[in-house]
Amino acid sequence: DFLVDGKNVIKFIFDSAEKKSEEINNSQIYAVPHMKYDVYSPYRNMARKCQCHGGWDWGPCLMVSGIYGDIFIETTSVGLFENIKTLKTKKDDNSWDLNVEIKFDSFIQGNVNFDLNFTGKNQNEKSKITANLSKGENVVNASFNVKNPEVWKTTDELKEEGLSENIPYELSISFEDSICGTKSEKIDVYFSTLKTVSEKDFSNDKEGRCLYFENNGRKLFSKGSNWIPCDSLPSRMTKERYEDLINSAVEANMNTLRVWGGGIYENDIFYDLCNKLGIIVWQDFMVACANVWMRPEFEREFKLEAIYNVKRIRHHACLGVLCGNNEMEEAICGWECADGHDPLVRSDYLKLYENILPSICKEHAPFIPYTPSSPTSGGNFDLPQDYTRGDVHFWHVWNGNCGFDEYRKHKFRFCSEYGFESYPSMKTIRTFCEPKDMNCFSRVMENHQKSKSGNSKILMYLADTYLY
Repeated sequence: DFLVDGKNVIKFIFDSAEKKSEEINNSQIYAVPHMKYDVYSPYRNMARKCQCHGGWDWGPCLMVSGIYGDIFIETTSVGLFENIKTLKTKKDDNSWDLNVEIKFDSFIQGNVNFDLNFTGKNQNEKSKITANLSKGENVVNASFNVKNPEVWKTTDELKEEGLSENIPYELSISFEDSICGTKSEKIDVYFSTLKTVSEKDFSNDKEGRCLYFENNGRKLFSKGSNWIPCDSLPSRMTKERYEDLINSAVEANMNTLRVWGGGIYENDIFYDLCNKLGIIVWQDFMVACANVWMRPEFEREFKLEAIYNVKRIRHHACLGVLCGNNEMEEAICGWECADGHDPLVRSDYLKLYENILPSICKEHAPFIPYTPSSPTSGGNFDLPQDYTRGDVHFWHVWNGNCGFDEYRKHKFRFCSEYGFESYPSMKTIRTFCEPKDMNCFSRVMENHQKSKSGNSKILMYLADTYLY
């Protein structure tokens, strides 16, 4: 419908993210509060892009626009795979059912033969399905019974058993195409019992509700980190850098990574490595420290974004929880930037995080738990920083200038954020700093310090903690 004989041109036009955000901001019907930093884009929450590109207390303001992933043209005479959904159900101690749902966008009406091949440890099963397709979206179903499969293990379990990684099963689905021959789609399959447990805790007369991950019948204490984009410029994020960072997390005895909501929905290689190495993933939707205006075009775009990414990552064994946002419930309840906010801020929050997103997750990934925010005690602005329920972001150390012993004064159910700023390694510093500027208060070092009073805080903690 679009191509013509001869030369065709595909043209991409990118608006300035900064200017477009300001234009939208100037048309809004109420003020939308957000966190402000020393160097930041004042309207970053008006654009659906990586929020930390608008500046953060750890990174630069780079409101860039462009294509940073792969782009290609795919040819076919039959149709295209839209998505493959797998559901693994444990029947008994010896067998699992693997149900496969193939969403296929067909260009023809008629019969198409699909060849399915499921391989792995003690498994080599082939199946052929002839589907009578209509033009447009079709659903083709298949199933396998798997005897005694290897179950997915966390990094702690792998180490205890002397193993280095989980080995996936592979599901391959193919059909014959008159233009390009065999077209196939492959997906890794793991058999996982990972679940998130949040229930009233009656043990030892404790108050509130527990929150933890459980795998293979074993309660897990999460040890990990918040994951931000591994480069400020997404096009520079390579497979080797992902491998180095996630292997470093394993070597540091971490078992959990939280994909923080101010970054990006991570590349497939991130989730593949977490599957392989046994790292549990807490996945935020991409909103952080900034309310959003639920105008119709934003709502439409956010729904498409959320559906696409949930469908893209839902099959990964490592995925422990889907989370609506970073710190937005807490912000509305008590941050200074949200003081005196319009009531529509709350109603838009409830609409997106406690209506739209849980509905999307329930429809497309009902087997993965959803939580509306981080931190939260369950939602609906009910004391999101309650230490006895849900997860907590604890920044009394660093932001609050409290000593390190402050950590020992509290017993959280799940502390999903805390931290202390570190300088880069000397190897990194030498890439931007000459010897004459290697002083934390030099102009060059101050320019690379994005946290307000960060250098003086570090020196204060050094003085309070170490002899000199």
